[in-house]
Amino acid sequence: MSQVIYKTEVIRLGSEAMDALDQNLLILFGQEVPEILEDMVFVHNNNEVLAEPKKGDYLLVDEQEFEILSVGEVAYQNLSQLGHCTLTFGENQDQEILPGSIYLKSLRAPKAGVGSIIQIIQA
Repeated sequence: MSQVIYKTEVIRLGSEAMDALDQNLLILFGQEVPEILEDMVFVHNNNEVLAEPKKGDYLLVDEQEFEILSVGEVAYQNLSQLGHCTLTFGENQDQEILPGSIYLKSLRAPKAGVGSIIQIIQA
């Protein structure tokens, strides 16, 4: 039985956030985003994560679904404390796993913007 372990809504975009998305990176940060990072991120409104995301779970961006390939060692901690995580979209499962990233199986990043709902579904 699947369960939603995380759900948030994008409330604003940094001026360069869409450029990062074009590079297959969706960078999340909670509302307390440091000024130095604000231009790069999708600012969202919820840091509460009910369980640690893991390989085989799914991430949804609006109605677009992506399988989680791997989770960096501090991604859960950063997401639950700061609302920060880099969602990396690609097919290369052998790439080096960055500590604050969640890697997702996809040829390209999703369409996303203000009002997008991002969820993690436990498999």
